[in-house]
Amino acid sequence: MSESLLLKNGFVFDPKNNVIGERMDIAIKNGVIVESVNEKDAEVIDVGGKMVFPGGIDIHTHVASQHVNFGRMLYPSSSDSVLFTAPEVGLIYSKMGYTFVVEAAVSPTKALHTHLEFQDIQLLDYACLLLLDTYWYLLPAVKKKSVEEAAIIISWLLGSTKTYGVKLVNPLASDAWSFKKEITSIEEPIRHLGVSPLEVIQTLTKANEHLGLPHPIHIHPNHAGKPGNYETTLKTLKALEEIKPNKKQRTIHLAHAQLHSYGGSETIESKAEQIANYINTHQNVEADIGQMVSHQTISLYADNPLLTRTANEKNIFTDQVEMEASFGAAPTKHEMDKTGSITWATGLELALQIKDPWQIQLSVDHPNQALITDYPQIIAWLVSKKVRDQVKLKADTALPSIEREYSLNEIVIITRASPAQSLNLPNKGNLSIGSDADIAVYNFNPETQDPTKETEDLIKAFSQTSYTIKNGVIVMKEGESIEKFRGKTYWAHRDGVELPEKRMTEMERYYSLDINNLKIPKEILHNPNEIKY
Repeated sequence: MSESLLLKNGFVFDPKNNVIGERMDIAIKNGVIVESVNEKDAEVIDVGGKMVFPGGIDIHTHVASQHVNFGRMLYPSSSDSVLFTAPEVGLIYSKMGYTFVVEAAVSPTKALHTHLEFQDIQLLDYACLLLLDTYWYLLPAVKKKSVEEAAIIISWLLGSTKTYGVKLVNPLASDAWSFKKEITSIEEPIRHLGVSPLEVIQTLTKANEHLGLPHPIHIHPNHAGKPGNYETTLKTLKALEEIKPNKKQRTIHLAHAQLHSYGGSETIESKAEQIANYINTHQNVEADIGQMVSHQTISLYADNPLLTRTANEKNIFTDQVEMEASFGAAPTKHEMDKTGSITWATGLELALQIKDPWQIQLSVDHPNQALITDYPQIIAWLVSKKVRDQVKLKADTALPSIEREYSLNEIVIITRASPAQSLNLPNKGNLSIGSDADIAVYNFNPETQDPTKETEDLIKAFSQTSYTIKNGVIVMKEGESIEKFRGKTYWAHRDGVELPEKRMTEMERYYSLDINNLKIPKEILHNPNEIKY
């Protein structure tokens, strides 16, 4: 196999470098993009009439955590079609041109499971986010408003568990749930803990920036899925406005924003416009959409109140261990009834009303709101008003009044360039000289085909690449896997971090395991790629 590869005559889309559908060649050598190669020594592929994109990045998915396996075990009859096996995950993503995924919910004691699951996912690079929304050993620092102490504990945990960033899910709700209570106000302290959800969010966001972590704090706010929750979302975002970014552009990542953009009291109504207007006027905030598509699924949430609201059966599995976080799984059916119509429209309204595509990323919160295989259809809805107007809704929404249609360049931004920027990975999501040669080639000609009208061809193209290239290696050709490839595991690390003695003593006393068991050896990781901060 040649170490050099030359893609000739493709229509190249590279928003970071302001390349928008230009016909040009891409040269690759030793896994990275280079200025030129010797054609005599290179494998040359004519991609004339095709689009050339950077490899796709899914910034929020659930494919490798222990609660994915709980779902597989508890509901085996239906899990194969929605959760996919670990080997299938790599093949499905690669077939669509994706080369990097972020597992968005891992607790400290279960991080090892995720890294072992990653070993069976080929063709992709990966990272995972650490759940710390109810981590008891951080609460004393929150109570004292000690950003420095919280930062030290977070840094130690990230380094020990080989994870990439901090995730907060409905902060403190799992503790309240243990006492059969739900959080009503994010400003009200949880009685037995002495701190409020908002105090947790503020302190940990400040700690995230104090450390200069590569990714903004990844927040699934309180009251997800509830009527009227947009007020909680806005209150959360407004409380973080004064926190300045450190080594990146944003301080807040709003996860699956569709779920947090509802008005109403008894039933939901869309408040996408209000959330979009806030994001449009605040450059410190970004959001992944979490678009819903009608389907039968198995919901996986580290949010028990949300799980019980969305489940359509009584057999719900929940799990909470080691005073860290809760996990749950339950069968769920998303239908295009009145509620489903509003949910579906809310996600698209958000995507279409947020003006700057660099502030959003395409996501489906797989498998919760939709499946990863739904991405091509969602792209068609974004690029074509005609196609989305063909969806029959059972509720009045603002979506038909929105004329905007995404350009192909904007699709590249929300599926590649913006996620790479959010993760602070300069060698991903672009086709710059020196960047990783992660590339997707799609059989769609933007010069002769209109994406707003020829959407069936567009969906077909985004469902199956002509070529998927990972680190300069052709791993997928016309939907067929032709090369096995082990990707890299990305994790954030700082040398010389030691736990405060008092916190160490508490953890040794109350953990049911030796806390040294939280430390995952680098040898377990496939191609560990340490990101210093």
